[in-house]
Amino acid sequence: RAAYFLLEPVGGGSYNNDDEFIVNINIWSQKEGANLFVAKLDFDPTALEVTRIEKGTTLTSWAEEFFDNQTGQVSLTAGLPTPGLKTTEGNDPLMAKVIFKGKKVGLTDITITSDSKIYSNSDNQNILTSLLSSQIAITN
Repeated sequence: RAAYFLLEPVGGGSYNNDDEFIVNINIWSQKEGANLFVAKLDFDPTALEVTRIEKGTTLTSWAEEFFDNQTGQVSLTAGLPTPGLKTTEGNDPLMAKVIFKGKKVGLTDITITSDSKIYSNSDNQNILTSLLSSQIAITN
C-alpha cells in the first residue's frame, strides 16, 4: 500500500523576491484507488505567503481549501466517489495549485505534514506512506 502527494514547483524552484510562483500538489496512488485526500502543508510565513489556491479538476467533492499566512499553513480536503482515483505511471493528477509569493531572500521549505492523509477506496484506511517536501530558493 502506498500513496503520496508530490510538491512540484513550476519553473524549477528558484524565484525572484516579490514574484508569484506556483507549486502544484499532485497525487500518486498507483497501487490502489483512493477516495479522500487531505493535504496539509507547512511553510515559513516570514519567507513565503500564499496569494491564492486554484483547485484541480480531478477531485470533484471539495470540503476545504484554506490557507493562513500568519501560521504558514495550507489545508486542502477533497474526494472522489467510488471507485476513487488510481493513478498510472507518468500521470500524477493535479489536486491543486498553490500560488506563493516570496517575502525574504534565501532557501525555504514547503512540507507535507503528518496530519495529511490519503484514504483507500476499499477499506478507508490511510495509505499515505511518504511526507515529501520541496525546497524553494528566493533570490533578489
